[in-house]
Amino acid sequence: MITKFHTIVRALCDPAEGKKALTGIHACRQFAPAEDDRISVFRNLNAAFLISLCGPAHPAFQTAEKYLSEKQGTRGCKQAAAFYVQARELITREFVGRARNDKAFAQKVTALCDWVQGQEYSPGRAVNPDQVWEVFFPEGVGLLADKEGHIRALREKRIISIEHLNPYPMTAKELLFTANALLTVPPHDLEIEPLHLPARVRKGIEQAMEEDQLFWYDHPVQIGTNLHKNEIVYGLRELNRAIAFEKKRKTIDGRTKVCCVLSVSVTHRGLR
Repeated sequence: MITKFHTIVRALCDPAEGKKALTGIHACRQFAPAEDDRISVFRNLNAAFLISLCGPAHPAFQTAEKYLSEKQGTRGCKQAAAFYVQARELITREFVGRARNDKAFAQKVTALCDWVQGQEYSPGRAVNPDQVWEVFFPEGVGLLADKEGHIRALREKRIISIEHLNPYPMTAKELLFTANALLTVPPHDLEIEPLHLPARVRKGIEQAMEEDQLFWYDHPVQIGTNLHKNEIVYGLRELNRAIAFEKKRKTIDGRTKVCCVLSVSVTHRGLR
């Protein structure tokens, strides 16, 4: 089963014999180990990760494996390299385990593997993503064939029936909005000094930027992000607009203050 997995992944991101990658990504074209500036290193790590998932039959497999191994000991990217290595192990283990324990899934994997090796999969031929989604994204199968139908079905699931109004509605004073702000260090090319922060805080940020990342979140906001692109500021601003709208409609007294509690989670120990 692991060989079938490698075959499928290679068809997705770096096929042989001049075939077009199903994702449009050719990992080998992005893999240039000799380029060692910061941006290139992380591009190479990602490409090496994809190549390693293609298995030993890929001509650049050994080079990619060596690159990932070496970068685990390189300052500035060792944590990212270790993340990719661990991710590869977890992905392959989960895939093979699922195929071993789920006969229907194993059959779909075999069918997809046969298809990417067959005549129907060739350069220039239109590809139906359902054939790939059957394995990697079963929830998406059929979406493109009937977009409007799926939109209607989703909306029907989300319909809420209001049977009657609450005779004792909550007042604005009883509302408490909560949010968790996710913060991480600034981009490495951002100058810390111009930030409108106390000197002690700026120094702490600089020290944190040299630390390994301890906690991982889904797109945390980088310190120094422009206010117009800052998700935390955007959320608070839109909440303020919503309250202002209700005050304009007279559903909330114009003098009432609505409470909002903001907690913060950070990615580096030095940001605490």
